Amino acid sequence: MKMPYPLLKFALPAAILMVAVIGLIGLAVAHYRQVGLSSQQAEAALINRATAVGNLAASLLREIDLNPQSVRARAIVNHATGDPDLLIAGLLDEREKIMLSNSRELEGASLEQTPFLDYATLIRQAREQHVNKVAVDRQRVQIIGVFPLARRPPVGNSGPAQNTVLAFIYDL
Repeated sequence: MKMPYPLLKFALPAAILMVAVIGLIGLAVAHYRQVGLSSQQAEAALINRATAVGNLAASLLREIDLNPQSVRARAIVNHATGDPDLLIAGLLDEREKIMLSNSRELEGASLEQTPFLDYATLIRQAREQHVNKVAVDRQRVQIIGVFPLARRPPVGNSGPAQNTVLAFIYDL
């Protein structure tokens, strides 16, 4: 059987293919715009979550006597690490040593021996200014939360309050 219009034999499928390709390109552009917006929303949500968890954990830690053997302090730090995006949580003393961490091998290590080293400036600023800080790293891969605690001196010690810092590193 011969087609009455031989040009339609090629033109119609080509036109359909062209419309399909243009439609797919439009869908791809819309998808990438949505993914970009979604990543911004995800970043904002994670910053809010880090801030909320840090504030809650810091307020609970302020109320108890902190030492590496403290069951309550360890429970608070470990509870905060139930978040699947949380990589590391650490309680740093005024000498910048890790007192407690969700990673036991970091306990007792100095700041320079831990992943917190990349955020040492932010940690020191938060400690000196007594201000909570939550920031995104330059590569937009991690979020760091730093929450200073003006800790009471141990019982029987009348010295000044110790300046401990609770720090979190989240995977963005």
